[in-house]
Amino acid sequence: MDILVKIPRCAEVRVKCQAGHHCEDTPTGITCAPDPVCPANEVFNICASDCEQTCVPMGRPCTLNCLPPKCQCKDGYVREGGRCIDPKKCPNRKQSTDRIHESVMQSYGSDFYLCFFLKKSLRKATPMKKIRMKKKHGGIVGILIINLLEVNKV
Repeated sequence: MDILVKIPRCAEVRVKCQAGHHCEDTPTGITCAPDPVCPANEVFNICASDCEQTCVPMGRPCTLNCLPPKCQCKDGYVREGGRCIDPKKCPNRKQSTDRIHESVMQSYGSDFYLCFFLKKSLRKATPMKKIRMKKKHGGIVGILIINLLEVNKV
């Protein structure tokens, strides 16, 4: 099986730009452009990630593609409404010190995912347990079997 990786032309030709500038592949050719000044809680990435975190879990696989240069959220921040914020300030989430607010996805076909949110109360459950949970939005009820010992390591 061949694995194809898209490499930006700037990386292929190994353009070196002076400090504060980056390589850009434009319709008229490759050029060194000044780095933009990023908004609060953001950093300029020459190889931007396709996996920037948001307040809502992605629900799709994360790829390692290198996107064009742009400002993205600093580590520890998530994108919400075009800004990078502390994840504790995401809307519709209670602000607490709970360590487990991880989204666990179980695939039911290629395009359909049920999202379950683990609550603090699950910490005291037995290592392997069937849990019936009702998804808050949409009224979906599902059975999810998880190994809570693995979750508790987070």
